[in-house]
Amino acid sequence: MVLEITGAVVDPATGALRMTVRNASSIPEQLAMVEAPGGVQGTLTGDSRDDGSLSPAGIELDPGSTTVFGGKGGPRVTLPDPRRLSGGSTVSLLLEFGVGGLVHLTAEVSG
Repeated sequence: MVLEITGAVVDPATGALRMTVRNASSIPEQLAMVEAPGGVQGTLTGDSRDDGSLSPAGIELDPGSTTVFGGKGGPRVTLPDPRRLSGGSTVSLLLEFGVGGLVHLTAEVSG
């Protein structure tokens, strides 16, 4: 399983996580959960397309696809209580993928 995650930035006003996830493998993948500090989970919202849609397993990431989270019309991850985040800092997140397992990600906080 090869996943590439780039451009991870959180908007402290809305809690929106922007990132690009490339599933460079030949196996379908799902983003099942995003955990913020304190053990709180982000809200996953799917897209209407197959890639990026929300299934019971999570946000679908088709083989060989690149999915932009937080873009216009794309899937979204919204972190709870973004007021705790300060612009110019970073936040540690834990992403759980159905096949790839757990990934630790450090995202910049915009502003």
